[in-house]
Amino acid sequence: MWASGGLVAGAAVKHNRTLLDGRWDKHDTKDSANIADLICQGKLHQVREAIKEIKDKIEDLCIEFPEYLCLLSIPGFGPDVYSKVLGAIGNPFRFISSKQVLKMAGFDLCANRSGKASNSAMPVISKQGKADLRYALYQAAFIASTHNKSFMTYYTKQAQRQAEGKGNWNEDAC
Repeated sequence: MWASGGLVAGAAVKHNRTLLDGRWDKHDTKDSANIADLICQGKLHQVREAIKEIKDKIEDLCIEFPEYLCLLSIPGFGPDVYSKVLGAIGNPFRFISSKQVLKMAGFDLCANRSGKASNSAMPVISKQGKADLRYALYQAAFIASTHNKSFMTYYTKQAQRQAEGKGNWNEDAC
């Protein structure tokens, strides 16, 4: 399936560009042509099957950990998010509070006070932690806020409070 230096050769790329009938972005890399080539050859199904097998193996590995079922009870957590979080934090029992995990992810607040008084500085997340953990926790929060009624209600109320100027996001959830 793999040709030397890439998935398809230059002639195949040109052929796929003609098949796309003018819908080809001239500034794009070979990736779109590779996908078109896979579709033409019927290999996209094979790639999807390989991805499914890998996801099944990840889920089988996750089941072996005792904290897996506990974390699955959290809205937004599934095998994918769980494996990313566990890979980033290691042993979850070494943390005393959830704030330590948030700091490790870079979700702790810091304020840029360059030339401003302390009370007028706007706090932002520090982003100084692990990006993979931050992404996994964001992904879990996004899924929970779009699929879980209680989370949807909570975030809607918090957004309304913010819009009305009644203060920052509630930190009690941490």
